[in-house]
Amino acid sequence: GLRTTNVKVGDFIPPHPMFLEDLKEMCFPVSIENIQHLVAVNNNWTFDTDYNERHIQLREYLTEWYKTFETCHYLEDFNGRLGGIIINIISYLLTGKYLNKKQ
Repeated sequence: GLRTTNVKVGDFIPPHPMFLEDLKEMCFPVSIENIQHLVAVNNNWTFDTDYNERHIQLREYLTEWYKTFETCHYLEDFNGRLGGIIINIISYLLTGKYLNKKQ
């Protein structure tokens, strides 16, 4: 579930837990259909776009989603790991490539 306590991430203090329910609409539900629709509508992006261009645009879109997810900090812990897993799964399903590769 959503975190129920205040947290501090470095010098950043995410929104108070009482606001998280309202902020959920910004990130959830995460699904391939929502990503396809939002990317196509918001970025004038179609899935007929050149493969490399599609991957670049998807990376930009998912990076923005990740920043929003991290800023809200829904969970008490593991937000970064969970966000990274979500964007890599979506990236792989849509492009056959992972957004972030472990070096």
